[in-house]
Amino acid sequence: MNTLVLIKHALPAIEESVPASAWSLSVEGRRKCKDLSRYLSKYFPAKVYFSQEPKAGETAQLSIPNHMSGEVIPDWRLNEHHRETYKYQNQIQFEAQVEGFFEFPDKLIFGEETADQAYARFKKVIDEILSKRNPAYHSLVFSHGAVISLWVARTLQIAPFPLWKRLTLPSYIAVKSNYPPDFDLVTDI
Repeated sequence: MNTLVLIKHALPAIEESVPASAWSLSVEGRRKCKDLSRYLSKYFPAKVYFSQEPKAGETAQLSIPNHMSGEVIPDWRLNEHHRETYKYQNQIQFEAQVEGFFEFPDKLIFGEETADQAYARFKKVIDEILSKRNPAYHSLVFSHGAVISLWVARTLQIAPFPLWKRLTLPSYIAVKSNYPPDFDLVTDI
């Protein structure tokens, strides 16, 4: 049976004057992709889907072994919670806003999208990926912490904020079956 692997991108190079959606990977993030590649090698051959944000695309590109067979598919619906107008803040302020984002999913807490809207967008593409599952290929999805946490938390009926806090840069969650869901969380990359 194939596995759906939801991968949070590696560490970006933070540029406070530009939206996070435009950030590329840091030197450390690129280095970590080599480690991530070793973890992901057991999931090949694979179909690879990735967010169109640079940090996710670069993580995919640097983590996919050269010998990989399968399709590589960009999809904007895998992008992070839309927050183009968000002004960079320190980690404590950012985490407080993210906690509110998860706690009040129908309210616009920050950015241009509520948690419910981000979840609906992300869920739609994940449902499409799951409906096209081919037993010969695993499905790797390179995306972002908030949208991955929303989908996993709602699927497992757990709190999203603690899950979001556990996801490292990079990390992944392997979904091995749909009913009942069977997940592995790997954060020690």
